[in-house]
Amino acid sequence: MAKNGTGFDSSGSETLLLSGRRKGQTFQVTGFHRGSGPGKLGAVTAGVTGRDLILKYSKVPTVPDWQLAKLMDFEVQEIAGQAGGSLSADYNLLPVADEMTGEDTILLALAKDDALDGIAAQVAAAGGQISAYTPNPVAVYNAFLQVGPPADEEEICLLAWVGETSLDLALLRGTTLLFARNVSGGLSTLDGAIAQTFNVRDERARKIRLDLLNLDPRARGNYESSQVERVAHSVQGVSGMLQAALRSTLAFCQSQTNIQDLSLDKIWLCGPGAKIKGMPEFLSSGLNCAVEIWDPVESLDLSALDPGQAAELETVGPESVVALGLALAPCFDELYSIEILPEAVKKKRRFTERTVWNIAALVLVLLYLGSHYQSSAAEHERLSAAAKKLRGKASRVSSISKQTISLIEQNQAMAQEIAYLEEKAVPHYGTVRLLRAFREVLPPEFWIKKIQSRSEDAPWTQVDGKGGASGKRKPGGFRRGKRRGSKRMLVIYEGLGVPILGRDIRTEVYPAFKAGLERLVPKHIAQPKSTDPFQFSGKVDFLFLEAKNPE
Repeated sequence: MAKNGTGFDSSGSETLLLSGRRKGQTFQVTGFHRGSGPGKLGAVTAGVTGRDLILKYSKVPTVPDWQLAKLMDFEVQEIAGQAGGSLSADYNLLPVADEMTGEDTILLALAKDDALDGIAAQVAAAGGQISAYTPNPVAVYNAFLQVGPPADEEEICLLAWVGETSLDLALLRGTTLLFARNVSGGLSTLDGAIAQTFNVRDERARKIRLDLLNLDPRARGNYESSQVERVAHSVQGVSGMLQAALRSTLAFCQSQTNIQDLSLDKIWLCGPGAKIKGMPEFLSSGLNCAVEIWDPVESLDLSALDPGQAAELETVGPESVVALGLALAPCFDELYSIEILPEAVKKKRRFTERTVWNIAALVLVLLYLGSHYQSSAAEHERLSAAAKKLRGKASRVSSISKQTISLIEQNQAMAQEIAYLEEKAVPHYGTVRLLRAFREVLPPEFWIKKIQSRSEDAPWTQVDGKGGASGKRKPGGFRRGKRRGSKRMLVIYEGLGVPILGRDIRTEVYPAFKAGLERLVPKHIAQPKSTDPFQFSGKVDFLFLEAKNPE
């Protein structure tokens, strides 16, 4: 991104040259000139319009950049073959994809090399050189993005540059570009009609148009003079072409981009056509929407501009839009970029931006490699000795690692064997031991209904994340920690109770039974139920080993 930019607009009867620089998010104008002899120019961005410019739209699927570049090169070559001359081109994606197909829409801009050479000759005569060519409709859009009036995001507006020999149009939704178009003709069609009516040359016809033409429909039958009325009548046959060009832009946008249901809300008028009396009212009557003149000068910082140049820029007003948009392009990366470059300029830019730096980088690399070779020889010897020592350590560590892996595999095999033995031993051993305990502690009020063994998670068996006991001791001898995922083989019993000796089962008999059972088995979880007759159940873990308190 450059800090300074210069725009060169040669589309009108006089060339406009506007220079400025980026100052934060604003643009400060540092120079403005109208006509020939502006002094030494330097690098400029020039505008392209009229019959020298072709704007074409292509639908492409979403593809990588390199593949898109090949597609566009092929299309440029095909168009150049049809045009019968060499063309230079550039392209960019429209911000809005096709609503029907989801494909990307590419705006392809092409310009005849002969026309570009003519502009380059004008710039070179003033001591400057071309940095890029930009289509005038894109320049108008960029000027609106940077210094245009606030826009409603859902409003459809048309930026209409009505020039001497062309119309440069940009259709927007809010600030999003939907369509850009260039139409040959412009105000020169009015001059032709005036010249034919008054039998004068084009230069005189242009002066008559500037001084006397009034297009306001409300003035019909009430003109200031007969001369004004005669001039207005002379252009009635061709003035409708301006309305038709603007009206057809909506239809072209819908056909090229498949964006449906477009209706124009506002037209921002700029260019030489904005200076014609009654032009906003004339366009508004034909397109049934509001038309306002857009003068960007009031949004610019003119503090660094010579007072005489500032006064001239304020006089030009809406005619400065294209030159302003061209000057803004190199200063703001966020603007919409299309830069048409002839092959000679592309080669020069590639050499400046790539080849020169590649050569310099190669020289630096060779110098670095020479010095690095000398310093790395001694380093290589030192590292070789260190590597020899490390290989000895690695051999020892590898031997230990193999032994460790062998022990781990043995432990895993033993753990599997223990789990198998637990599963086989508990049902027999646990059931026998539980029956012996019942024989000792089972009161006459109770009898056992069911005894079975089953594999279940044992929530009282908990270990920390590393496999060892952690946390504080809980009643029963186990510790808090992370639950172990493996299941354990438990012996589960269910029983009933009936009061037969006058004792209360819930408060006297069952507590004594539970206490006696917990004394005889390793881990016992009892579950009495509030039912009648009294029911109780429990789970016994014969694999439970009470954690020993080190104290």
